[in-house]
Amino acid sequence: MKDEMDVIKTSDFTLASTLLCLGFDIIGIDKTNPKRVVFYYRKTSDLEVIVDNFWKDEVKVNPKDFVYSQREIRARIHTE
Repeated sequence: MKDEMDVIKTSDFTLASTLLCLGFDIIGIDKTNPKRVVFYYRKTSDLEVIVDNFWKDEVKVNPKDFVYSQREIRARIHTE
């Protein structure tokens, strides 16, 4: 994968879904461990703020968009 300084990675499905829902593109998916998928996002200051706010329970998303993002991620996990 890219230089660790350029990416933010997470194996938290809810965080990954939230980020996709908010318009942050997944730049890679690591499925080498069958029990833990890791999602990679290009690191930006905006992304870092959202991730921090996510863990503080300060992020709001549209529920329908969130469900769509979850479906999209599941599809990508099973097709890539």
